[in-house]
Amino acid sequence: DVEYGVSGFSLGSGTSVNVTVDSLQIFGLNADTRYDFYVRSDCGSDSSGYVGPFTFRTSCGTSTAPYFENFDGGLSPCWINDTTDVLDWSANSGGTPSSSTGPSDDVTGGGSYIYVETSGSAAGDSAMITTGTINLGGFTSPTVRMYTHMLGGSMGELSLWISVAGGPMTQVFVKSGDQGDLWAVE
Repeated sequence: DVEYGVSGFSLGSGTSVNVTVDSLQIFGLNADTRYDFYVRSDCGSDSSGYVGPFTFRTSCGTSTAPYFENFDGGLSPCWINDTTDVLDWSANSGGTPSSSTGPSDDVTGGGSYIYVETSGSAAGDSAMITTGTINLGGFTSPTVRMYTHMLGGSMGELSLWISVAGGPMTQVFVKSGDQGDLWAVE
C-alpha cells in the first residue's frame, strides 16, 4: 500500500493506492510541489506498519499567467541560474552582505527577494536566471510587473528577455546604474 499527499499531510488523510507491482506512476500532481509518501506491506489478512515519509518534488511543468513570485519560499528550483555566466542569483531576506548596496528588506517588509552579490566581481561579469515556462493563455497584450532595487556605485545593467514558444530571445526591459536606495515598480 502507498499513501501520498502534499508534504506535511497526516497519515490517514492522504490518497491511498493498493500496489501489486514494484513501481507506481501517479498522474495529476501539481507542478513544482513537494509530496510525501508512506509505504507498507499488505498481505491480505495482515499488514506491516507504514514507513516514511519519503519526499519527492514534482517537475516544474508550465505555470499559467497571471504568474506571481515573491521568493518568500526561497529560490524556486524552477528558476534556474545559468551555468555559463560568472555570478548567480540568490534568495535573501533582510540586508545584503555588502555595505552600501542592496535593499535592507524586501519591497513588502519581512519577506524575501533575489539579488546578485558582486563583491569581488569584475566589470562585465553577468548573472543570468531563467524562469520556468509560463503559459500566457489568451492574453493579447501580456505585461510583466516587477520591483527593482539597484543601489551601489558599480551597479551594472538589469535586463529582461523573453522567448515565445522557444523562439529567439527578445529584450523587453533594460535599466542601468545606481537608482538609489528604493524599490521601483517596473
